Amino acid sequence: STQSTGALFASLYAMRRSPEADTQAYRDGYPGLIDDASLTENLKFYRNERPTPTSYYPGQCIDEIHYNWKGDYDTLERNHNYIQWLFPIREHGMWSCQPLQLHEAEAMKSDPIIMRRIRLSYELMLDFYGLVMVSVDGCVARSHGYLERY
Repeated sequence: STQSTGALFASLYAMRRSPEADTQAYRDGYPGLIDDASLTENLKFYRNERPTPTSYYPGQCIDEIHYNWKGDYDTLERNHNYIQWLFPIREHGMWSCQPLQLHEAEAMKSDPIIMRRIRLSYELMLDFYGLVMVSVDGCVARSHGYLERY
């Protein structure tokens, strides 16, 4: 049987730990989580093979998000489910995305096209926050138009 959206959110919140426990689980590599080789939605998304599911906008593939949403601060502000697609993590989030699987992370790290897309995702969000990457090691600074973002 399917859960209602309210029941689903209630169950997700009930499973949440304290912020300290959440960060410790992250640092420990999410002990107890098992890699499921049949789950590949994050990898397909970063390969540009599947769109995000969304109720706000038509689902878009990663290249479409990078091209269409860069500088579109209203869209980035109103639509929140893309964050967990652009930056997947090993645990369930609030939106309709699959937790990142270890085999997906390894495949993503070894694919230069996906790594470029991850960097573009990072730059998209930096721009949204009024920042810009200033070096290849990831150092950031305020962008020229940063005041408009505050």
